[in-house]
Amino acid sequence: MILVTGGTGYIGSHACVALAQAGHELLILDNLCNSRAGVVDRLQSLCGKRPGFVEGDIRDTTLLDNLFARHPISAVMHFAGLKAVGESVQKPLEYYDNNVHGRRKTCWRRLSGLTRTPRLRERLHPLTQCTEVARPPLSAYGERIAVRGMQLKQNFLDHSSHNTAH
Repeated sequence: MILVTGGTGYIGSHACVALAQAGHELLILDNLCNSRAGVVDRLQSLCGKRPGFVEGDIRDTTLLDNLFARHPISAVMHFAGLKAVGESVQKPLEYYDNNVHGRRKTCWRRLSGLTRTPRLRERLHPLTQCTEVARPPLSAYGERIAVRGMQLKQNFLDHSSHNTAH
């Protein structure tokens, strides 16, 4: 079973069609902030089989733990990112929280489930999203993104620690 986060969005739903046509069983997790539940009905009509669907947020660790405990999820495809450029400039912390923190929670839940099995733990590559890379960005755009990412991360951490102190 493949967990498709953001599976009712434009790109996620197209990925679901391709995955279903390739014979994969799907479970969609989507908070419907930029889509609608009716997409699941459309996927059923296109693919001949209704994918599993859970309305929820990728940042909800209890929900993620329950999904991974109750379903034989063997892979995760993550499409639950916010993408509106103008809004991302106005609300950078919200975008960082969803797009970076949410992805980490989803991936970490999956990896921690896999690493409970010693044979799988040995086969996992030791790289994570926190791994430092030796090569700097190759373009000016990449460099700006890297710098802005570091700034957003620090702002998010500062904001999070400020909120938990009260």
